[in-house]
Order: sequence, then C-alpha cells, then structure tokens
Amino acid sequence: MLVDILLLLVSIVVFLYDLLTFPLYWIIQQPWRKWAQLKNDSNWHEVEARKTLVDGKEEGEEFRGWSQKTVESHKVYKELILKNNVDTMDKVWQNAVEKYGKRKCLGTRKILGEEEEKQDNGKVFKKLNLGEYQWMSYEDAHKISIDFGSGLIRLGALPREPIAIFAETREEWFLAALGSFSQSVILATVYTNLGDDAIAHAINETEVSFVITTHSLLPKFKTILEKCPKVTRLIYIEDQIFKTSTEGFKEGVEIISFQSVVKMGRRRLPWPTPPGRRTWPSSCTPPDPLAFQRES
Repeated sequence: MLVDILLLLVSIVVFLYDLLTFPLYWIIQQPWRKWAQLKNDSNWHEVEARKTLVDGKEEGEEFRGWSQKTVESHKVYKELILKNNVDTMDKVWQNAVEKYGKRKCLGTRKILGEEEEKQDNGKVFKKLNLGEYQWMSYEDAHKISIDFGSGLIRLGALPREPIAIFAETREEWFLAALGSFSQSVILATVYTNLGDDAIAHAINETEVSFVITTHSLLPKFKTILEKCPKVTRLIYIEDQIFKTSTEGFKEGVEIISFQSVVKMGRRRLPWPTPPGRRTWPSSCTPPDPLAFQRES
C-alpha cells in the first residue's frame, strides 16, 4: 500500500515537471523546423504507371516509379532523368559517353614486375612495381563494353537472365558491368573475401551459368565448380604479367579470357539490346534468336 502511494506521488511530480518545462523545451528545440525538414526530405510520391517508350510509343511491361520533391540545386538531375528519359544504368552511361567523349574515364597503372618481400615475422608479401597510369577515354571504354556485351550474347547469355562477377574492383570489372547492361543482362556481384562454400552458395542462389573472375581468383574454381552444377562458362580477366593456366578444371566448363569475349563481340552482332529495345536495325538480319529481347 505504501509503495503504491509513493509511486503515485512520484508520477504526479514527474507529470507536473513535464507540464511546466514543456513550453520552455518547445521554444528552445523548435521541433516544427525539424518536422518541416523531415517532410521535405521524405516527400516521396508514386509516379503514375508507365510503359517503356519504344520509338515514341508505349510498349512492353508496365512499371511504377517513385519521385521526390526536388530542391533547386538538384533540378538538373530531374531534367536529366525525367525530361531526357535517362532512367536506366545503360542510359546513364550513354549520356556520360556523349557528354565527355574523349575525356579520361578509367585509369590503370601498368605492372612492371612483382617481388616477394619477407617480413620479420616470416610472412611473405607480394610487392608490385608499378608504372605510370594509362588512361582510357569514355569513347574507348564504351566501345570495349559494347563489344564485351555482344560477346556475352554470342556465348549464350540471355537478356534479363543473370550472370555473376567474382572479381576485384578494376577496369575490366567496370567494363564487364557496362557490357552486361548494354544487353539487358542482369549482373550479380559476389564478394572476393568470401570462403569457398559461401562463394558456391552465392553462385547457386543466383542460378547463373556464366561467371566472370580474374587470373588470381580463377584457381579457386577448381574446387568450387564441383559444387556449382549450373556453371558452364568461366570468363577470366587476364593478368598483366603472368599467363593464365586453364588446366585442371571441371570437364565441360568452357574457360575463356575477357579479351577473347571482346574480340568475339567486335563483329557487333548481336547489336546492343538495352532495356526498351526489342528490334534490330532494318539493315541487319539477326543470326541468332537469342539476340531478341523483351522490354524491361
């Protein structure tokens, strides 16, 4: 009984304290300003359902978008995305190529040699001797990415179907991604710091038949492929110094270099089929029905 009375008194004191100090805190903290900012920051609204525009006509599957109130300094992005219809990753890249053309896009330092450096604790670290940066323009990067994307389709990749990339961040990683987008191929990324079981799990979960990797990571697949029955093609990014061995891998899996895929696509058929494109130029006859694509 006594405890109940004490708790009641404490509750009354706390209530009176809150009641008396509330106006003071209201004036000091000015919560109405924070509410206005939150409302402005979260002013998302659903855009009406639209269809992909093909030659000025609405075709394909419907999609819905979300838009946010644009502040004055960001209106340039609103104009780019909505008025110029730059609404896919491929269109963003095409816009950058048109805008920047011959300007520097990707830089890679040439590897002159590799040395082993022994530490005091007995560990051995590999040390690279690097040269100057060699730069690639937007136009050159675009050409290689388009060729790589066409090469993927020639190898049997399908638009709107996933492939996986298991590679360190580098120039070819970026070009492979852009090439995939140019053909509406879905790209699933796998972290390079995962263990073999986790890598196999990621590849199996995405149900891919193509995996892009690098010279240094390729040997992992001698064991990983046994756990990934759907993988039929490995594309490896070459090393600047060492030749890549393709022996000792699971039988029936084709292993091909990044540059070989690029050369394969230089014939430029199939043509790029980004989201929204479903037809070929009238002057071309597709050699393979795999080149046709549904709208995204």
